[in-house]
Amino acid sequence: MPPTEIMRKWVREIPGATGSVQLKSPGTDADPADAIANVFKDGKVSAAPVDSKDSKEKNDGLEKDIKDLDKELKEVGEALNDPEKFLIAKAKWKVPAYHEKFEKDTPESRFLADLESGTQKAKEYFDYITKAADYVEKFGDLTALQRLKDTAKGLKTLTKKLSDSLGKVGKAINTIEDVTEWFGAMGDFANASSEMDPRNRKSVERWVKSMKKLSDATAPFAEWAHSKAAVAAISGGSRAAAAFSATLAIVGSQLLVGLEALDAGLKVVSAYLDRYERIMKEIDRQAGHGPPKPPPPTQPHDDWKSREEQAGEAKFREMDELTNKIRQERDYKVRQVKEAKERALKEAQAAFQRAHKAAIDEFENKLFPKIYVGHRKTYSAAIRTALQKRDGNASKWWDCFSPVDNADRPGVGAGFDPKAGAYVYPIKMSISHDEALSEIANFKRVSPPYPQFKQLHETELKKRMAKVAPATPYPSE
Repeated sequence: MPPTEIMRKWVREIPGATGSVQLKSPGTDADPADAIANVFKDGKVSAAPVDSKDSKEKNDGLEKDIKDLDKELKEVGEALNDPEKFLIAKAKWKVPAYHEKFEKDTPESRFLADLESGTQKAKEYFDYITKAADYVEKFGDLTALQRLKDTAKGLKTLTKKLSDSLGKVGKAINTIEDVTEWFGAMGDFANASSEMDPRNRKSVERWVKSMKKLSDATAPFAEWAHSKAAVAAISGGSRAAAAFSATLAIVGSQLLVGLEALDAGLKVVSAYLDRYERIMKEIDRQAGHGPPKPPPPTQPHDDWKSREEQAGEAKFREMDELTNKIRQERDYKVRQVKEAKERALKEAQAAFQRAHKAAIDEFENKLFPKIYVGHRKTYSAAIRTALQKRDGNASKWWDCFSPVDNADRPGVGAGFDPKAGAYVYPIKMSISHDEALSEIANFKRVSPPYPQFKQLHETELKKRMAKVAPATPYPSE
């Protein structure tokens, strides 16, 4: 409902209201009376700023955007299973196509990629085994070999993933004895490594036997990888033969290097077995004594991933990045709405304080002086009576009144009041507006306060504020 004429009139009459209160929005001709009156509209203070139309439209737009983004977040999972929708969503949010490089993969090309990176990883495991055995032989410390259990876990995982990849290609590769035998030998070696106890000679012997089997299987596998038969088996004579040939050449080279590591490891472990009894006795004898030795070799990380895993992670990465971008945009808009509401609340609180101050200033400076003057004669008579009754506070209250002009001159000043037992200055019978303000200020300062004045001031102020701002609460969330 629009501000009433009474409200407008009250605002216009507030001394300095148009100068002290920010009532007009830039570029508008808003009525100052409407501006303050609206602060107390319907007895409540609005949490919106004076010029709130644009802000409301902006907030409404943000709220709609948030709802749309919430909907998008819910639909992301569905979009993942719909290639067309997922592509549109990624394009909209500028999510890189991490999965794109995997889209043309075939079971054969994935197997080759796994074989290339897998044999490289296997070589790391073989190198570690060689270094671990060499460390035991040199320093009589079994720590490195005891860690083989952890290394074996990675090797077992690698073997399983490579076998799974092999199982998805054509029968031509699956039936090649050199390939399947090498995978089987590597799996056996991984199991023997996990079960090997460097303090148990038979356990070590079984481990060495599995290493020898793997070494024997590696040589023909490497030879097969270098042969034209491998290319033909994978490519089937297609145009991809050249690419397969290049990959298999790399695999063959890596296998040969791995074979060298296995052979070196076999020699070191054989020497370890030859010296096994002496090494065990030396370990027991030293029991922690002797010169410091270097730390054992660092274990390879169990971080190898198949091409299929990489493709899955790429798609998940796109999904994750898409979700995060939508969520970040949503959170940004939520913050904007929250900040706008906080700003509006602060503006409403400031408007509340300004309007209340204006209303109080108008009451104190214009309205109450007239009310006070109407009661002044009654107060002066009552206080004079209190003086004559020898009330100890009466003289303080009497001093709040304006004395007659030249009250300090002979014949004009204080006269002795026998009932009061004291000299009492005469006061003015009528006063100006400024003198009324001065006397009011005196009565507000005096202690103890004059009860009738205090009660009048509080009662009239409440009445006045109840008219201009009925039951107005302080703006809060």
